[in-house]
Amino acid sequence: LFTPWSEPLPLNTLIGKSVLVVVWSPDLPSCRARNKEIAKLMWRYRNLGLETYMINMNPNSELWKKAIKEDELNCLHVSDLKGFESPVISTLALSSLPSNFLLNKEKNFIQLIDFIKLS
Repeated sequence: LFTPWSEPLPLNTLIGKSVLVVVWSPDLPSCRARNKEIAKLMWRYRNLGLETYMINMNPNSELWKKAIKEDELNCLHVSDLKGFESPVISTLALSSLPSNFLLNKEKNFIQLIDFIKLS
């Protein structure tokens, strides 16, 4: 997976950090609404060492970059720009978006997060 500036940023580079993985698409209203909650939680837990790693599932790079800026998502962003043909969908066994996962420092799955319940 690559950043919006075409630099590789695999999840395994975040060694020793707990990571919130957010799989989303900028064209889905449910994802954009969830981004507001994610932005609040990112700031709340950033000083505790939580990294947020957002995986875009839309093939339109300009829409992706625009949504990052509009939603003020100051975190790590990646995509392969393959949309729903991305292997991320099958690897994570996703059935809907947005999907959110919390990984511990060893990158073991801790739990699926429902931000609506946390807000």
